[in-house]
Amino acid sequence: MQGRPIGLGRLCQLAARDLRSTLWVPGAATLATAPFTLALLFAPTRELARLAPSAFLTGFGTPGMHAATQRLARPATRATAAALNLLVLTLIGAGLGPTLVGALNDAFQGTFGAEAIRWSLALVAATSLWSGAHALLGARTFRADLLETAPKDRSGAGEAALEAPGRG
Repeated sequence: MQGRPIGLGRLCQLAARDLRSTLWVPGAATLATAPFTLALLFAPTRELARLAPSAFLTGFGTPGMHAATQRLARPATRATAAALNLLVLTLIGAGLGPTLVGALNDAFQGTFGAEAIRWSLALVAATSLWSGAHALLGARTFRADLLETAPKDRSGAGEAALEAPGRG
């Protein structure tokens, strides 16, 4: 019931009808993150900055990406796929991200002074456009990719991969 006000119930219904929404939803949320993060970073007042839902949208796409990874991995490799996915996310998000923001901040210090941190964060936040676009591009072939990686039944068909989880 708590998800209804923000439409999560509808998103779950969409996912049950079309598995490509496993990537559409995170892709759209990730694309939407960029303008809201820029609004947050460059808002003239603290009150306006609080209106930007960038933190919500930043985490909104992650579960769908993990679900897509698990759906595409064969059962015998799902633990490895999850581990590699989390390793890359951690190395980039917690390792490279802050280091890049710091290096950009140092580089922008001469040009922007005290505002250099805003510009550094804005530039790094723009990578959400790249990420979101690739999630949407991946949705185009998601059904075919599921069929390709699905275990075949006795007839040789992998149609069971296209069933929504918990159905049939």
